[in-house]
Amino acid sequence: MELPLGINLVNIVIYIVLFTVLYLALAKFLFPALDNAMKKRQEVIDKSLEDAKKAEDALLQVDVKIKQTEVEAKELVNSAHKVGKDEASQIIEEAKLEAQSIVDRAKQKADQYMLDAQNQIDKIVEARVREVLKNSWTDKSVNNDEIAKAIAKLKQVNN
Repeated sequence: MELPLGINLVNIVIYIVLFTVLYLALAKFLFPALDNAMKKRQEVIDKSLEDAKKAEDALLQVDVKIKQTEVEAKELVNSAHKVGKDEASQIIEEAKLEAQSIVDRAKQKADQYMLDAQNQIDKIVEARVREVLKNSWTDKSVNNDEIAKAIAKLKQVNN
C-alpha cells in the first residue's frame, strides 16, 4: 500500500516496530548501564567537589594558623626584645653602680694616700724644723715646748 508522495505504509509500520524493539532493547540493556555509569560519574564528581571543599577548608585553616603563628611569633619577638632591653638597662645600671663604687673606693684610697703622704711630709718638715731651730738658735734656753708651739703655728698657716 502506497500513499501519495511515495510513502509506503508497510515500511512505516515496520520502521515503527523496529524502532520500538530497538528502543526496548536499549531501555533494557544500554540505558541502565549508561544510567549506572552516569551515576558513578556523578558520585566521582560529587566526591571530588567534596574533597576540593575539604581541601579548601583545610587550606583556610592552615592560613588562619599561619597568621596566628605569625602574630605569636611577632609577640614573642617583641617580648624578647623588651626583655632584652630591660636586661640591658639593668646591666648598664648595675655597671654604672659598680663603676661609681670603684671610683668612690679609688677616691677614698687616693684621699687616704694623700692624708698619709701629708702626715709623712708634716713629720719630715717637723723633724727638719726642730733640727734647724735647735741648730740655728744660739740661745739654748729655748725648750721643746716653744719649738712645738712654733710648729703648731706653721701647721695652722699650711691648713
